[in-house]
Amino acid sequence: MFKKDIFTNTIKGMTKEDGSDLNCRIQELFKFLDTKIRPKDTPAWLRKFPYVNGQLFTEQHTNVVF
Repeated sequence: MFKKDIFTNTIKGMTKEDGSDLNCRIQELFKFLDTKIRPKDTPAWLRKFPYVNGQLFTEQHTNVVF
């Protein structure tokens, strides 16, 4: 579905070392994966992810809190 290591590398690069914003980044990513029509001002780190059809990311995920 994704290019090799894109998810892991992006999450590593876009979150604070202590993981305090991990949940926020995952929410942003999952919402974006579920968005077919993407805004032109989408951040570059999200643009590399494809639209995932099938509503896999429609439901809210369980919050990740460290």
